[in-house]
Amino acid sequence: MGTVTVNKEERRRYHEAGHVIVCRALGVAVESLNFKPAGPGDTSVKVPDTLDLGDNKPECILQIFMAGILADELLCDRRGSPLRAGSGFFGEDGAKCLQWLNESSAGDRQAQRRLLDEQIEEARRKLLANWPAVERVAAALQEHGTLTSEQIDALVSGAP
Repeated sequence: MGTVTVNKEERRRYHEAGHVIVCRALGVAVESLNFKPAGPGDTSVKVPDTLDLGDNKPECILQIFMAGILADELLCDRRGSPLRAGSGFFGEDGAKCLQWLNESSAGDRQAQRRLLDEQIEEARRKLLANWPAVERVAAALQEHGTLTSEQIDALVSGAP
């Protein structure tokens, strides 16, 4: 059995869908999602006033940052497609995540790595548990390009 190549546009749709699904799994409302085939996706996230992330804020932010990269990886794994060179932690989201982690911590590299590893696994678990919703959001992005909060909620819940 040969490998299947997943095109860049499809990977980007899954990447943006990954961010959305982990946001929703964390209870974070997603205001909109706009996918531009010729450029990067644009995900606008709005945290409801009633949501208090409290002491879990760093963990939630890390999960959201890494969700796109993980969705891309999971898509390629499921399709038997190799990841492109430079993916994973070397992507833009990975760089932002590491920069944020460095700025927000006291510099304990072992503690940073442990926190990052734990949150990567938690985000991966959320994506796997909600993979059908990831696929629905990615497909809707292909069809519509832009999704509203209401459309995202319907896709995540599986409503027709």
